[in-house]
Amino acid sequence: MSELLMGLYADHANFAKVLNVIESQAEAVVAGETPNLDVVVKAVTYLGGYPALFHHPAEDAICQCLKKARPALCGTVDSIMAEHVEVAVRLAALRRTVESALAGSTTLGAEFAEAAFAFADAEWKHMEKEGTLLFPAARAVLSAKDWRWLQERTTLDRDLHQRSDVPKEIEHLHDLMVECRSFDDRRIQRRALEAAQSSK
Repeated sequence: MSELLMGLYADHANFAKVLNVIESQAEAVVAGETPNLDVVVKAVTYLGGYPALFHHPAEDAICQCLKKARPALCGTVDSIMAEHVEVAVRLAALRRTVESALAGSTTLGAEFAEAAFAFADAEWKHMEKEGTLLFPAARAVLSAKDWRWLQERTTLDRDLHQRSDVPKEIEHLHDLMVECRSFDDRRIQRRALEAAQSSK
């Protein structure tokens, strides 16, 4: 498997962690608990930066290569690229509720929970589509020459901090990912402990 494709799979694993963070905070709202605004801000900031700047462009480049190599796949890859555009729309709705809470005009309530669940649900489906359709097709169809060409023209998290052209506001995306992952891991551990205790 190419280094680029392995990086995309790794990105999806990271995105899953952040989506779990967002869903956990929406679940807190539904349960009548107070969500953690700080971690929500970090999660939304990460998803509003890294995927759009690095992950989706790499996938779109793969889609373009697939369309040239196997025209029969045009419908599938076009729909995936269209979903990348829709991500920004769904994320904007979620971001508005978070920014309103930051401004102190509202709290993270029902509107946030609705936007969070809608965003996460669509993202889970999108990643599943890529994992079952796009990535296997890329592995089967693209040549070593195609992967070399793609590798030279794409950047993922592995070298984010080594680039001189990364916008200043994006420099800490990796740190945000680590913080979100740590938060999520604690949530998973807590749920596992609760499940173990309830089974006794």
